[in-house]
Amino acid sequence: MSTSAVRPGQSSDARPVGERELQRRFAEFVADARTALHTDFSTPELNVSQLDAATAVVVAVALMSLEQLGSLGARNKRVPVLCDLALRGAELDADLRDYDLTRRKRVLAGVESALGRLRCMVTPDELVESVCTEVVRSCGFSRAMLSRVEDETWMPWMAYFQHRDVRESDREWMSTGRIPLAKMMLERKVLEESRAAFAVDAHADPRTSREFVEAVGTSSYAVAPIVPAVRVIGFLHADHYPLTRPVDEVDCHILGHFAEAFGRIYERAVLLARLHRQRDHVHETLKTAETLMDSLSHAEVELVRSADQRSSAGAAATLVLAGQSPAIDELLTTREREVIALLVTGQANSAIAERLVISEGTVKSHVKQILRKLGAVNRSEVIARYLGMIGAG
Repeated sequence: MSTSAVRPGQSSDARPVGERELQRRFAEFVADARTALHTDFSTPELNVSQLDAATAVVVAVALMSLEQLGSLGARNKRVPVLCDLALRGAELDADLRDYDLTRRKRVLAGVESALGRLRCMVTPDELVESVCTEVVRSCGFSRAMLSRVEDETWMPWMAYFQHRDVRESDREWMSTGRIPLAKMMLERKVLEESRAAFAVDAHADPRTSREFVEAVGTSSYAVAPIVPAVRVIGFLHADHYPLTRPVDEVDCHILGHFAEAFGRIYERAVLLARLHRQRDHVHETLKTAETLMDSLSHAEVELVRSADQRSSAGAAATLVLAGQSPAIDELLTTREREVIALLVTGQANSAIAERLVISEGTVKSHVKQILRKLGAVNRSEVIARYLGMIGAG
């Protein structure tokens, strides 16, 4: 497992290209604003998870500068300083927003590449095995975990870590870990709204589960629902551990986009797998029917030669039923089995009645019971189900 992968657009110390320059400009801007406006205000540390807060500070400084300019005379020596501060604030705000947009586009491009690789996978098992790896490699997280939801209970399932291999202790916890969704308010909200969410401070956030936070050792994480067929069946969790940088709105948006697309890809794979199984079953049924019809054809020839048999119908029934499964014996009576054996040969009710020496009304009654017991709606479906049961036996 590789541990040298770097977030798209990041340098080796995990800082996106351009972030250091924005940090320097923001720090200088705030220092100059405090001096020019004679105001001491707290500011966030500028990083990719605090761009919204930084933008709010820049806008506030620009507005304060314009407000003070309105109360000053044209010759006041503070006018050029405040004008310069307002202009710098406008430029910095534009650059912060542009940086945020560029980052979103860059990561989304990586996500689309990952989804393209997942779409090439054939089976649901392949998708499950690969999804966490693709989340880490394309969405810019350090860890990712796939979990399931069953009977209002959250259960971890698969995981991938960029900084180390998955250990045996991790696998043991994922195989035994169970947390009621009632204790995971953030995940419960995600399940109800089918929309991704995140916790900036997982330890202080009242929506997070203490048991979950302590078990995975996260300080900030994002979670997104997997929603094939309009029902949440699981979650994708991701964070930046072992880095201390918290997740942000962009992380949440990216993970939500990935999980939504993965849900559709997984649903398609499951449907294709079911279709393939049904196709194989149909092929086996047709093969069994062909073999049985060949046997019936040869049986009729033998019946013509044999004068010791009570009737050709009785011999045909004997040959057909010789290899049937015990399920048929339990389901149908002896007479019903004789009737259905003749149905398979294409005999009409009148011919069946003549060969079995019973009335046509009795044959109709037997056919009705056979339809009911095999859950069929017509003679053709009865024959298909009967042949399938014999083939399965």
